[in-house]
Amino acid sequence: SCHGPAGISRNEVYPNLAGHPKEYIQRQLESFRSGFRTDMVSGQMNRIASQLNDDEIKFLTEYFSQLK
Repeated sequence: SCHGPAGISRNEVYPNLAGHPKEYIQRQLESFRSGFRTDMVSGQMNRIASQLNDDEIKFLTEYFSQLK
């Protein structure tokens, strides 16, 4: 909900995800999941990503990369 269902955030604190390359989104999610990258705002991205498996990350990267 932070990044918006169409990948366009309604809050400037959270970046837009729509249209980013799959590789970029995958790298970010994997970095949050592993703890390599830390969400400095609330840590919520680390908690969310830590629960994602590889197939779910692949689905999310496909979804957000195809949005305009």
